[in-house]
Amino acid sequence: MTDKPAKSGTSEGKTRLFWRIQWECVQRMLTPAVMYLFMSTLLLATQMITAEHLKWLRILLGTLCILGGAAFNAHLCFSFGGTHYEAYLAALSHRENGSAGSLHPEREYRPWKGFYIGFLIGVPVIVLSVLAAIPGAMNGWAAVIFVLFAGWAIMPVNWFGGTGAWFALSMIMIVLPVLVSGIFYILGAMRQKRKKLEQEERARKVKEAGERARQERLMREQTEEQRRKTLQSKKKKR
Repeated sequence: MTDKPAKSGTSEGKTRLFWRIQWECVQRMLTPAVMYLFMSTLLLATQMITAEHLKWLRILLGTLCILGGAAFNAHLCFSFGGTHYEAYLAALSHRENGSAGSLHPEREYRPWKGFYIGFLIGVPVIVLSVLAAIPGAMNGWAAVIFVLFAGWAIMPVNWFGGTGAWFALSMIMIVLPVLVSGIFYILGAMRQKRKKLEQEERARKVKEAGERARQERLMREQTEEQRRKTLQSKKKKR
């Protein structure tokens, strides 16, 4: 049994829509966050190279892990942008027809949603970066947890000698998922928009070609009819 949707103009409807949008964005951030977690695990493995003269290799491999997480993030948000744009077009069609239907406004495309999804990915980084700034927090299992869940943000600070309170600077790294998510979300929507326009253009050309063919057929039929009438008229005169 489904709940009756509250009217969007009411306070209840706006509140419900707000939380539905939050839930939609949280769902969308989960997969990219897991990808960053997976790449952070690989990043932790690369830091097992302890030789000081191979520090450059640790940094290189770690950077590749971070970029790998960003690449997954970009691909997923590109897809999300296209999906949300489809929902936006469906909702627009329903509204133009004057019927609400079973719409999901929380899934409709909005340019800010990609940046918000990226911010949600970075929330654990903000929390863990603050905790990591606490003296003695980056020891033992706590350090492992920090690296696993926010390693892609914390390790760059560690590479350049940052310790203690310096780890609070790790929260600056949330700029990475925010920008990647926001930009590729919009690009995904724009690609979907372009595909729709191309489909409409092809449909228009097919329709125009069909109309031209119909007009040409009518003209041929009229010409043939006129020729037939002319021949009949000549026969009668004879």
